[in-house]
Amino acid sequence: MAVAVALFGPPLDRMRRRPRLRLSADPPRDLGTQAKVVPSRQDKHNDAYWLRMAVTNDGMTTAHDVRVILLRIDAPEPWRTQPPSRELKWADVDADRATLPPKVSRLVDIVHIVRVTEHGRLNIRRHERCGLVPTLKPLSAADSGRPGTLLWRDLLRGTYVVHVALSADDVPSSHVAVRFRIDAHRDFDACESALAKATAGTV
Repeated sequence: MAVAVALFGPPLDRMRRRPRLRLSADPPRDLGTQAKVVPSRQDKHNDAYWLRMAVTNDGMTTAHDVRVILLRIDAPEPWRTQPPSRELKWADVDADRATLPPKVSRLVDIVHIVRVTEHGRLNIRRHERCGLVPTLKPLSAADSGRPGTLLWRDLLRGTYVVHVALSADDVPSSHVAVRFRIDAHRDFDACESALAKATAGTV
């Protein structure tokens, strides 16, 4: 018995104490007033609703280099190309990786829905467009999320599934699916309640 404890005790203890990460749809109370869906006005012609979810370390030791990586997005109608598979942006810091002590949560931006007012000649209002943009850590102007850029996709009616990978040093990667449904894709204000109903679950 003593030999077994000597051989397997330390590895088992490390496994028991290692970080355990969880991505959840509803931010915990310790994040205060920071909401799951955050409205913003980017400029006088652009508005957005940001979908944020909480990453929590349920383990007993600190998780280092925590990352949430976009894998793909299943849209109501297949896209010709997928957005690039890269790290999503943390909501509170300009970084693609974070440190999470035990029992601590941080918010990560998943996607945002943008309403853009496009103008024609003489600055005459033309029409509004709504798009879905994955909130990747920006690398260049191509990641601005405006119509015609790398990340913009016109908003469609139906169910979206955002597939992400959650991982950290010494923490195996887990596949999480974030789901939400857009029923009124031309009604920008209705998108707020649609995103508020988003769910997250391990695949």
